[in-house]
Amino acid sequence: MFWGISNGMLGGSVVSQGNALVFHNAEILASTFIHLSPLALVWCMRWYADRMQKKFPGVFDFLPTQEAEEIEFSHVFMPTLYFYLYWWAFHSVWLIIFGRHYGNPQHEQDTIYMNNARNNNKAWCSVLGYTNGEPANIAPIIKYLILHAIGAMIPVCMAYPLLFNYYVHSAFVVSLLCYAAWLGSVRYYKMMTKYYSSTVERKL
Repeated sequence: MFWGISNGMLGGSVVSQGNALVFHNAEILASTFIHLSPLALVWCMRWYADRMQKKFPGVFDFLPTQEAEEIEFSHVFMPTLYFYLYWWAFHSVWLIIFGRHYGNPQHEQDTIYMNNARNNNKAWCSVLGYTNGEPANIAPIIKYLILHAIGAMIPVCMAYPLLFNYYVHSAFVVSLLCYAAWLGSVRYYKMMTKYYSSTVERKL
């Protein structure tokens, strides 16, 4: 289950949420760390299990290399699916009853749904039928929850082959880290050029 969550849903979140290595923003950095750190952990647990077992005896439950290579797709997918469905059910009830009212002008608290509705407004309107005049409408939220479930399971399926190849898995982890670093560099570049230049021009 941990393999599917880490390499699947959390790894996919790095791309879908645009996680960036922005060190001056604790909120963004925390989100990036939450999504990337499990990837590094399962990478060590899978490919360097003997070393970690010696370093942390009895702390982690490691599979011997031979047993790990005999794991079937259902052993990765089904536990991850069950875990996700438990979370999805409670999250759906909360979002439909309470969460859809958060992020509106009268509320300071925000949700990922409303944050994406503002930052990706055209896509939200065209795909989900979201309208700015009715941000708490239930129909787009239901569509969002269905698409969220589909989108969460696709990377879980893609995580299974990573279990059997050290180089492919390593490239996957490094590519996500580089992607987050690249997004962070874009933010800093804009901050040091566009944002600062516009501020100086206004003051002049």
